[in-house]
Amino acid sequence: MADSNGNKGLLLSNRAYNILQQIALLGLPGFGTFYFAMASIWGWDHGEQVVGSCTAVGIFIGVILKMSQIAYNNTNNPNGGFDGDALIGITDPDRPNTFLAALNKHPEQFMNQDEIRLKVKAIPAAANLDTAKGDIPPVI
Repeated sequence: MADSNGNKGLLLSNRAYNILQQIALLGLPGFGTFYFAMASIWGWDHGEQVVGSCTAVGIFIGVILKMSQIAYNNTNNPNGGFDGDALIGITDPDRPNTFLAALNKHPEQFMNQDEIRLKVKAIPAAANLDTAKGDIPPVI
C-alpha cells in the first residue's frame, strides 16, 4: 500500500490513519460512554457489553495504528520517521523566537503534505548564525 505521496510499504494512508485515530480516540469512547449512561437512565439492554465491545475495538484499532507507525518509521523514512532537524540554540538577534530547520529533502517536496516531523538537535547556546555553520547540515 502507498500513501497519497506515493510512499510504498505503509500499512495505512495518511487519511485512513487519521480517520482511525479519531475513531479510536473519540468516537468509540464517546459512543460507549453515551450508551452506558443512557442504558442506566432508560433501562436499555446490554450496557456493559456495548462498553466492553467499544473498548475492545478501540484497543484493536490502536494496535493497528501503532503497527502502521512502526512500519512508516522503519521502511518509509530512513531517518526514523523524521523529515529533518530543528536546530535549536542558534540565535539571530533580529529574530529571537525562530530556529533553523535542516530538511532531508527539498522544501518543495513537502508542499502536498499536511505536516512535517522534525527532530530537535540542540546547538550550544553560545552559537550564532556565523559560528554555527559547521553544525548545520548541508542543504539538499
